[in-house]
Amino acid sequence: MHGHGSDSGTVAKRGKQRGFGEEEMKKIYGSAGVGISFDFKVIAEGAVFETAKHSMTADVFMARGTKV
Repeated sequence: MHGHGSDSGTVAKRGKQRGFGEEEMKKIYGSAGVGISFDFKVIAEGAVFETAKHSMTADVFMARGTKV
């Protein structure tokens, strides 16, 4: 779940997912012809990204695949 902050700097939960999950990435890699040996690892859960006006939380991941 990703969040979007208010002016107070607190992180609020949003109902809509922004970004990609593992299954979505697997489909994208497969469509691009690099889906062999697909691997997906979350390397940071709930990472907080902040700008001067907003705050957002997201899971950070790495994905890899091999060309067919």
